Amino acid sequence: MDRTGFAVVGAQNFAAEYISRVRSLRDEGLRLTGVVVADGKGEAERARELRSEGFRIYDSYEELLRTGHDHVDVIGLPVSIPAHAELSIAGMTHGYDVLLEKPPAPTIDELDALCRTADRTGNFCSIGFQHLHAPSIRRLKRTILDGSLGELRSIACMGCWPRDDAYYKRTPWAGELLHEGDVVLDGPVNNAFAHFLQNMLFLAGDGLHETASLTEVGAERYRANPAIRAADIACVHATTERDVEIGLYVTHASAERRDPSIQITGTDGTAEWHYDGTATVRTADGNRFEFDNEGVDLGKEVFRTAARYEQGRRSELYCTPDNSREFVVAVDGSFESSGPVVPLPDDAVHTETTDDGAVNHVADGVVDLLSDAFAERALPSELGVSWAAPRSPVDVTEYTRFTPFA
Repeated sequence: MDRTGFAVVGAQNFAAEYISRVRSLRDEGLRLTGVVVADGKGEAERARELRSEGFRIYDSYEELLRTGHDHVDVIGLPVSIPAHAELSIAGMTHGYDVLLEKPPAPTIDELDALCRTADRTGNFCSIGFQHLHAPSIRRLKRTILDGSLGELRSIACMGCWPRDDAYYKRTPWAGELLHEGDVVLDGPVNNAFAHFLQNMLFLAGDGLHETASLTEVGAERYRANPAIRAADIACVHATTERDVEIGLYVTHASAERRDPSIQITGTDGTAEWHYDGTATVRTADGNRFEFDNEGVDLGKEVFRTAARYEQGRRSELYCTPDNSREFVVAVDGSFESSGPVVPLPDDAVHTETTDDGAVNHVADGVVDLLSDAFAERALPSELGVSWAAPRSPVDVTEYTRFTPFA
């Protein structure tokens, strides 16, 4: 069996999940052949554990790049958003393939640099949008392409995932737009719900592995939590070259959790996709059929796909800088449109403390608001919300530079 050596940058937080996934796929030809462990007590203890199990430990990313070629094929990068492009470009430039956590990059400038590096070096960069690896999303895309829904008209998603203060304290860049001079653009659109924006752009794309090209993006962003600079309520509208309307309505400022669901409307039918991987298609002639993810572990599938491609056993990667470019266009364009995040007035927010002491900043009525926005494909300002601030959409047909913080 061909084997692919994976190195992981980091050993704790989400990097620990990367390590676990690689190790769980050992029987399928994946090997954990190195871990980069930075300074710090927790990291040092983890390094001792991994070293005692026989894994190679690197003190720095530079050491891995310089000395890892004899046993590392793919570098896994579950790193901070501002470091995504820089570390990926360095890895490919030094001759390694890369598995990069989503989002691929915060700015279109960095994303295009990623694309150029992959083209120049011949090394791949696979992006960890795990839901693009889902059998249900792939089958739904084929259903759309075969014309079962007619011509696409709209695709929209709503989701509410509460996030308490601890979520924003887990890392210095959480809840930030800029950190130490680097662009982050954290928030529900570019982080937790990023998968579902990418899903919608992918489903609207013309080819099996393509995402739709955008012409216009508009957005409104609001903040209930006074301790962060990013938004925790966001609504994004985008229009594709084929006039498909894309809508995203998401928040972290709710008390209630509602997992994301996607609704697709065509001239000859509709479809729904849910976070649990189930999908239902209804056609105009009365047919109805359902499917799901067939028991596939999506987190592991991201690694399995990268390894099989590296081994020559797959001809395509599911997600690359090329087919996630429009995701970055959508994110950057939405920031260009929305401008500064609008803080909610004090009388529109309350705090809730859970039994375990977690503090949530909750926007009053936000679930109902987003439900209405989702149903009507409207922005908050279009629904007459008193604290909403209307914004103008921006043209992104030839979008190559992100400028709001220039």
